[in-house]
Amino acid sequence: MFSAVPTPQVTASVLKALELIKTKPEIRKKLWDNTSYLRKELTERGFDIGKSVNPIFPIMVRDNKKVYQIAKMLQERGIFTIAIVYLAVRTKEARLRASLYYSKRGVLPYYL
Repeated sequence: MFSAVPTPQVTASVLKALELIKTKPEIRKKLWDNTSYLRKELTERGFDIGKSVNPIFPIMVRDNKKVYQIAKMLQERGIFTIAIVYLAVRTKEARLRASLYYSKRGVLPYYL
């Protein structure tokens, strides 16, 4: 297994994130509200989002070309989304990796 020591910047970011988790519970609540909302909306619209229950989850597309096109469109709209394709996953398991976060601007409609 490969391992590396985190940089000082990463360490500082993690420490700040832990501080915010402790002192600003409303941020965590908003993140989970956003997660629940998007999962519900995507499921109701027929998307396969797997069984993950955290703010980072797959949106199965199952087509390498389409997943790149969708990821590019979302990224152009400022939505951080990663295309995961074959060889990283099995053939016909191409997917987007949705990564939700707390934000004061509404980004959920871009997924929908």
